[in-house]
Amino acid sequence: MKINLSLILILSLYVSFIYGQNNERPSEYIAVGILDHKTGFSLVGYAHTFLQNDKHELFVGGGSLIALHTISTGWKYYFNDDSIKAYSVVAIHGFFFNNILKGKPFMALGIEKKLTEKLYFNLGINSTLEEDTTSLKIYWAPSININWRF
Repeated sequence: MKINLSLILILSLYVSFIYGQNNERPSEYIAVGILDHKTGFSLVGYAHTFLQNDKHELFVGGGSLIALHTISTGWKYYFNDDSIKAYSVVAIHGFFFNNILKGKPFMALGIEKKLTEKLYFNLGINSTLEEDTTSLKIYWAPSININWRF
């Protein structure tokens, strides 16, 4: 299972990089705060949106939580187009800790508010799935951050 998730993550990043090269308007994203809906378990994260329309985004990203580092690729969906937007994120995250890479499914629900032309506030809840030998465990964590898009 570990090899399959790692392989999926690596192939997703490779495909993301190829499609990202053809995008004329890349959307960059830097987030600072307690966890993040795109880069997951990180205090500081960076994400690149390589395909987007009004309600959908496909992205790759990475972040750091001091001793834990993440890479991610996923899909973000906006439920509405109001001043406060609700969204969901489904992604595959690779966690680097003690020179070990683990791939895990990731989901997030949240809201975002545009503060200025490039500054946004996000609030939500993140979850990841842990596979044990006998069961599956879901870990939940709140997220709150400020992100700058360029």
